[in-house]
Amino acid sequence: MTNNTQHLWDVLSPEVASFNTTFALRVAGRNFFNRSVVVLNGVKLKTRFISSILLEADAIPDVMKSTGDYPVNVVNPFIESANSNSLYIKVVDADDPLLKAASKKDQAGTASSYKYW
Repeated sequence: MTNNTQHLWDVLSPEVASFNTTFALRVAGRNFFNRSVVVLNGVKLKTRFISSILLEADAIPDVMKSTGDYPVNVVNPFIESANSNSLYIKVVDADDPLLKAASKKDQAGTASSYKYW
């Protein structure tokens, strides 16, 4: 018997973006398939299947009404028990010093426990 449960390893960030922008949200994990859907803060996003370990979705500002930590997970629309674990991203205002610090960390290649947008 195989385990088809989807599992998230990381939320991959694009270039750091300001709070009120649309951006491509990439997630890495395992057991993704062509109908897997990325969910941000409880909202299913338009999702593109890249591979069994990588999905990309269009994150839109309407999903992130304020600053804070937002859950990201992947769902299987056919088998609820195969839904992934959740990871979190931190959303900050465009003028927040954390945004600038995160941008510098990304440019330096330093890992962070949060992805800042």
